[in-house]
Amino acid sequence: MSIISRLQNFLLILLLSLLFTSSHVQAAGLFLLGRGVHPLGRAGASIAGGDTLQTMWYNPANLVELTGFSVLLDVGVIQNTTKFSRAKRIGENGKTLNYEPVQNEQPALQPDPSIMLAYGWEKQRITIALGLYAPYASPVKFSDTGSQRYSVVDVNGSLFAITQLSIAWAPHPRFRIGAGVQNQSAIVRLVKAASGYLGVFGGPEDKNLDLYTEARIQALFNISGNIGVWGRILDFQQVKLDIAASAQMPVYLQGTGEISVRLPTHPLFDPTSVEGKKIKTSFFLPLIVRAAARITLFNRANLEFAFVYEGWSILDELRLEQVDPIVVRNVPTIGNYKIPRIVIPRNLNDAFSIRVGGSVKILPKWLRIRAGYAYETNSVPDTYNSVFFYDSNKHMFSVGLTLTFSKMAIDISYAHILLPTRTITASRDKQLNPLNEKGAIIVGNGTYSVNYNIIGIAWRGSF
Repeated sequence: MSIISRLQNFLLILLLSLLFTSSHVQAAGLFLLGRGVHPLGRAGASIAGGDTLQTMWYNPANLVELTGFSVLLDVGVIQNTTKFSRAKRIGENGKTLNYEPVQNEQPALQPDPSIMLAYGWEKQRITIALGLYAPYASPVKFSDTGSQRYSVVDVNGSLFAITQLSIAWAPHPRFRIGAGVQNQSAIVRLVKAASGYLGVFGGPEDKNLDLYTEARIQALFNISGNIGVWGRILDFQQVKLDIAASAQMPVYLQGTGEISVRLPTHPLFDPTSVEGKKIKTSFFLPLIVRAAARITLFNRANLEFAFVYEGWSILDELRLEQVDPIVVRNVPTIGNYKIPRIVIPRNLNDAFSIRVGGSVKILPKWLRIRAGYAYETNSVPDTYNSVFFYDSNKHMFSVGLTLTFSKMAIDISYAHILLPTRTITASRDKQLNPLNEKGAIIVGNGTYSVNYNIIGIAWRGSF
């Protein structure tokens, strides 16, 4: 492959950014386990019962439980404790290179809010609802000179939001159906380093040969939806058994944006410039299927067992095309070069999770407590793991409580997501070097320690 053809790697930086919408990769491909304060306290086992307006995401059929006018204001606050110790390597001069550990420098508190409204007609057993919310995720920010800089520096300013209109109907007291229409919007920002090492002088990690890109993408209008069903199969004295299922439809996100480049500080690159910056991209978010069974005892306690499938294997590759030609001029040893269309493989795995959660009334009129546990499988092959693109089999432990005051309630939840510390030795996450692909080195190997703490509080009322 010629040096000129290798320059196509120049914009792979942008393609990587488009995979992560809200932030770097999290549980099950993009987002953390669970969302919404009340369901979070049950570890996301909130499919066979509505409990709150957050059922709009988990199973819209359960909106029928809400009659009259209901409102929910909800915020989750997320702490991300990502740490990375990069594996040592043998340098070009034959010496062993060791790297200082790095960790997420983003401030601990990252709010993720929701607002939802509903009105239910009790006699007709129909409820409509409108919501604006986002899956839980947290941004990362690392040193721009740290050993991870070729994977990610900063993703602050990224956002993923869902606007949803739902309707639910119970044609029989023991059967419900529901559906929602969604617009899923993404705003992506990524800052990342690449190398301008030509293989002639210096080395692949010389800081004065680094170039930095900042990519900004908007994908504001992307239609999807979800459906759900619920049924009561046992109602005997003080024991009830409910089963439910729901499906989140895939969504095809299409976005446009711009990329800007800060060229290396080495004097050799003084004449180099980049013309053109507008780009477009597209990728899929997956089908999610949920199923659950819930047992309720004496109208006082319940326990739900849930299974969730997320089809992340649909995200096998990403594509980037130019809106206007992007030309790099006066490249050392090359001259001018037009950036071509780029396709990069991702090869994600489907993810599966089991979730167990329940609640019990301690003081029947005003206090209920919740707890839950979830286990989810890894969606990212080891060969694609990096600081920016890391996943593992994971555990979530959660607790919560609800304080009820007349027609209003306050929900409080806490969850800890534990990803066991792992050492990756087979990563293919390479330093990007548009001028000298053979000189690019592997930067994804090392020891990863990733954990999340989530604290949520919500206010809800019915009128």
